[in-house]
Amino acid sequence: MNIQKALTKEHSKQTVVKIVGYIGNNPKRFAELMAVFYGDDSRMSQRAAWSMSDIVLKNPELVRPYEKEMVDFLAQDKPDGILRNILRIFQDVDFSEEHSGLAFENAFNLMLNPKCAVAIRAFSISTVVRICQKYPELKNEVSEAIDIIMEDAERPAILVRCRKARKALAKMA
Repeated sequence: MNIQKALTKEHSKQTVVKIVGYIGNNPKRFAELMAVFYGDDSRMSQRAAWSMSDIVLKNPELVRPYEKEMVDFLAQDKPDGILRNILRIFQDVDFSEEHSGLAFENAFNLMLNPKCAVAIRAFSISTVVRICQKYPELKNEVSEAIDIIMEDAERPAILVRCRKARKALAKMA
């Protein structure tokens, strides 16, 4: 399968399912997808991001060689689809300790940014709380930020995510 060609042809759940099935847990095939994801065409990067996130949620070990670049993307002016899918991964998949600090900082900044899309902010909240599970010393800072977010939050998705985050933070030692 030519991944680039498949993504160019159609952007649909059906295409994503085909790509996910083709790549499976094969690192070489995943590298082909990541080449499209990191390419210069932002439209193709966004299309690749959807497949990438579905694959990584099933095979988290495949993302290890790409963590640093993904964490860096969170601080860059990237299309919402790219940021959303990276954060979708980070909210559910553990990543290496060496990237935790920058991942926390970047997700924390996105979480606090009222101009960010709702899904990006929601996934950022979950990512930051996940990092707090490893580093409970960050819990108070995140709790205070969530209080600030809740004061101004108008979108139900953000309020719900904040409530869940409060519960998760309260359970931490």
